[in-house]
Amino acid sequence: PFSVWSIGGLAVPLLALLVGGLWFYYAEETSARLRAEQQLASVAHLKAEQFVAWRNGRLSDAAMLTEDTLLVGNIAALFAGEGGQDDGALRRRLREVSEYGRYADIALVDVEGRVRFSLSGKLETSVDHSAALARALRDYQPVFMDLDSDAGDARGASAAVRLIAPLFVANRTGVSPLGAVILVSDAAQFLQPLTQSWVKP
Repeated sequence: PFSVWSIGGLAVPLLALLVGGLWFYYAEETSARLRAEQQLASVAHLKAEQFVAWRNGRLSDAAMLTEDTLLVGNIAALFAGEGGQDDGALRRRLREVSEYGRYADIALVDVEGRVRFSLSGKLETSVDHSAALARALRDYQPVFMDLDSDAGDARGASAAVRLIAPLFVANRTGVSPLGAVILVSDAAQFLQPLTQSWVKP
């Protein structure tokens, strides 16, 4: 028969083994959690940088259009009904911007917010851009609109991000507001690349 001392002698190392196993499990679990948190933080930082790069690229496009005097002149002629042969040059220029920036559509609006031209041919929209247009013209800088969808789109309402690029024409006293270029980005097009490569821990 085992004596009390022999049983106690066995219990001590068994208890130490149990404690050591629990400590090892806890340490591994903590380490795994920390690795997962670090991985998620790294991915989140990368996605944030990608979004900022996308946003800055759109703002750069908008600033380029605002400062393009030839383009602004063609748009002013179009609004005045003097487009003629310039309509073709205007369409080609906007088509280049659309293809380069992968825009879903590009529209031109006057100071009253009326759509006067769009690459898609749509001149009616359910989206109210009056507040963003007024702000862009007031502050002389591009303005992003909130994510929305055009319920009047016959192709189906799809979420889009719109950027208002204000346009101005020179006059004797300085500049006068002409209207704006609206750069329309399909939300799915820029959100999908940000989410499809998300790493799951």
